[in-house]
Amino acid sequence: MKNDMLASVAVIESHTAALRAEILMLPDEVVVEVTPEPTPITPTVDPRAPSLKIRDVPLTDTQKLWLGRLKACKVYAPGGTREEYDLDALGKSGRLNDMSRHANLQLEQVISAFRVTGDGALVRRVYEVMQFARATLKANTGDGFRGWLYYNPNDLKLHNKDTTTMEEIMAHSMVALAARLFDVNRDVPEYAEAADFWIDYLVNEFEAKWRKRSNKPTGFPFIEKDLFHPFTNSVQLMHYLGDLTGEAKYHTERDRLIRVVRKELMVKGSSYVWPHIVNSYRAVGNYGWIFQKCSYSGETLNAVADLGLEGVLTEEDMQRFANTVTDNMLDGKAVGLLSSNCSGDTGGDLYYPLLGKVTHFNPPAEPRGTGWEWKTRGYALLARWDETGEIVNVSERLHDGDFIAPAVSVILGASR
Repeated sequence: MKNDMLASVAVIESHTAALRAEILMLPDEVVVEVTPEPTPITPTVDPRAPSLKIRDVPLTDTQKLWLGRLKACKVYAPGGTREEYDLDALGKSGRLNDMSRHANLQLEQVISAFRVTGDGALVRRVYEVMQFARATLKANTGDGFRGWLYYNPNDLKLHNKDTTTMEEIMAHSMVALAARLFDVNRDVPEYAEAADFWIDYLVNEFEAKWRKRSNKPTGFPFIEKDLFHPFTNSVQLMHYLGDLTGEAKYHTERDRLIRVVRKELMVKGSSYVWPHIVNSYRAVGNYGWIFQKCSYSGETLNAVADLGLEGVLTEEDMQRFANTVTDNMLDGKAVGLLSSNCSGDTGGDLYYPLLGKVTHFNPPAEPRGTGWEWKTRGYALLARWDETGEIVNVSERLHDGDFIAPAVSVILGASR
């Protein structure tokens, strides 16, 4: 147990250092000049996607069992005992990086389970956490707009500010999803009031703040970050803002972002692989993480799973993302559960849509992923589209009653 705790601390410290590097060490780069025609997408949402409406759903015995296990998880239960990872603690912290990372991941996972179970208790739990988060909004960054503040007392450039676009995007994509959840269930008075509050906040404070800061009173993008995980979160943000406001401009921007994503996705066998940087916005090859490394791929896949459940991405897309996990990342090597990147520790020659040609990739060595990543990030959510059953098997094996992703994984896998 002591060794496990020390290993977890080491992993957390490693991720903290990597996150700081991710925010600070990426300079602006020149724009790639080669821009081939993007793959057309269907701008409509798949009507077969699971509903965000509270409803009675016939559940299998497996789903009932694992829904109970989800609700018993330490990070889910009110007053849980996993300290900084508890949903209550995250909601109450007032820290931007809590909202953008673990609150983002875990609340989206709860909502994913809700989509296929219809269980109103899950909506209530999201509401409770978001009420805590609402109470911590502060207007103390100098421009009068409320928000949450980045916490890192060792980094005075970022500490107690809301100026990191990546964290702002990732926090508010989750806010927009939660607001949409409340909006769809506005026949419950508390949810109607919460939906109205968050819609007003998103448009008149978050969006207004970033339009002012970027000197962009109209048009898009008013906020952006050219790394793959916040970029997929931007797709979520624009999608749900469109649903919440009824304004087509947000969905138009969503579709533009998806076209950019499709220029970056490469097909490896029956899977997708992708770079860490959205190279449409930068010169190819200027950054060491050619393929997105394991921990950040898990954040990308959390957003991707939500977009798949929402019907924004196609079933074919989602099967390819599931194959990324089973074919590339769960590679069966003795050290570490997951490969170091979404391509499976390997490079090679792949057709890169952005360049319109086969390109050679030689990714550098990076640390492999562990069970901790699996339990806290989005790999396990691809179970709904996994034809092998391997994702569910890993989730059942790693479920320990602490984090919720493994339980959500089994619930989603049983909904295939």
